[in-house]
Amino acid sequence: MHRVAAGRTLFAQGDGFHGVFMVRSGTLKSVIILADGRQQVCAFPMVGDVIGLDGVVTGTHGTTMTALEDSHVREVARHPWAHATAPDPGMQEHVSELMARDIQRAHRIHALLGCANAQERLAAFLLDQSRRRYAQGFSACDFHLRMSRAELGSYLCMSMETVSRTLSGMQRKGWLRVNKRHISLADVGALSRRFGALL
Repeated sequence: MHRVAAGRTLFAQGDGFHGVFMVRSGTLKSVIILADGRQQVCAFPMVGDVIGLDGVVTGTHGTTMTALEDSHVREVARHPWAHATAPDPGMQEHVSELMARDIQRAHRIHALLGCANAQERLAAFLLDQSRRRYAQGFSACDFHLRMSRAELGSYLCMSMETVSRTLSGMQRKGWLRVNKRHISLADVGALSRRFGALL
């Protein structure tokens, strides 16, 4: 088990691949750094997610993984992949299932960014956070976002101002309450009926 303190990097873009990790607690941020220095947020891994898969094929990590809060990760495989998981078929199957789930989520996000407006993108993201936190045993209605408005905007391909403006608009409609990074969903069922099909 590895502890990654808030703000610290687990691995950086270009680092050699030594294994994949499963998130056991906390929230992290996956970022691609472009040649001109700009950054694009790719994901916010949470409990149960497998991270580091980007290095399996190339032998180097294609993203930088940073903890948004104090987090713990467990190394579940080492290179080469087959040798690492062969002694534990159950773990191999579990990691494969997690990989498939991550691919499905990436496809959904890609579709969402391609055809949804700002309100739909943000609502779908909040519903996804709600469902994932509920699955972890936490409240589906009240949760704290670990990422900044700018980081969330980068992930959803929106400006920070658009994120803030959209949250304010959703609050005026009575769908949620916002207090800095704390989100209270007033009616998860109504949001799910309106935006759940986007997930």
